[in-house]
Amino acid sequence: MSDEPKPATESDSTDVGQTLIEQDEWANCWICEGVFRRRTQTKRFCTICHRAFCEGWHGNFALGQGTCLICITKEPGSSLVL
Repeated sequence: MSDEPKPATESDSTDVGQTLIEQDEWANCWICEGVFRRRTQTKRFCTICHRAFCEGWHGNFALGQGTCLICITKEPGSSLVL
């Protein structure tokens, strides 16, 4: 794997967070990287979109499942609106 950062918006990068984390590697939060152009490394991934997220800022980890902020807003009945 190259050291060149890969934009989180590419279609083939959506499962990269889960893949890296399952291999005991650190992954970059896709929201930090894609929106703010900064790298925040994490070992959490969203169980819906399979992308890495930084807990507390861009996602939540509860009851053994992680969900990124974007997927939380897509949940039916969510009070968050983007």
